[in-house]
Amino acid sequence: MKKINLGYLAVFIVFVLFNVIAFAIPVQHNLTFWILYSFTDIAILSQIFIWHWAFDGRESMKSKFYGIPVANVGTTYLILQFIIFARCITIPNFPDWLALILCFGLFALTMLGIIGTEVAREEIERVEEKVKTKVMFIKNIQLDVELLKDKELNPEIKSALEKLAENIRYSDPMSDESLYELEDKIKNEINNLENSDDKLSAISNIDNLIKERNKRCKLLK
Repeated sequence: MKKINLGYLAVFIVFVLFNVIAFAIPVQHNLTFWILYSFTDIAILSQIFIWHWAFDGRESMKSKFYGIPVANVGTTYLILQFIIFARCITIPNFPDWLALILCFGLFALTMLGIIGTEVAREEIERVEEKVKTKVMFIKNIQLDVELLKDKELNPEIKSALEKLAENIRYSDPMSDESLYELEDKIKNEINNLENSDDKLSAISNIDNLIKERNKRCKLLK
């Protein structure tokens, strides 16, 4: 059984247990009771939707991990609602208007907290995806050069390719829009390298372009 299904089962058990306790307590079932009871039921059942929002449909483990703060907001909401119910139900003639304000206020703050947490998660994932895209250039051209090195039979050219791959490996992995033109030039030079008439000269030219890129990267920091 999936962990998320076990969570839903736990919510159902808590829901049933609360309802049994709520009606077993010898208190007057007035308007205040029904307000507290209704909002506590909402708090329990809302955990299903909050957990679904936090975890379901998330493909990567990292994305699921980022859903934990959303679930924590929901759990905190439930605990606080239980406290409000238990405290207010024991106070004789507790004002129904105050019970409504407390319960609805907590509900509204929880929804705002979930929305804020979800926005933060989406922003973190967006930035991580952007960073991932930026670092792919170096990884891709390093792989291209290493593949060329593996196929090369000339020892001198093979050694030059190995040195070039090493220089690329230790290059700044981050990219920037201002570097795209230079990076396209580097990529094209590597793509044309296999069919070059003077591979050593072409490798030297690529190495110089890599060094130029690294200098520009330093200026951007």
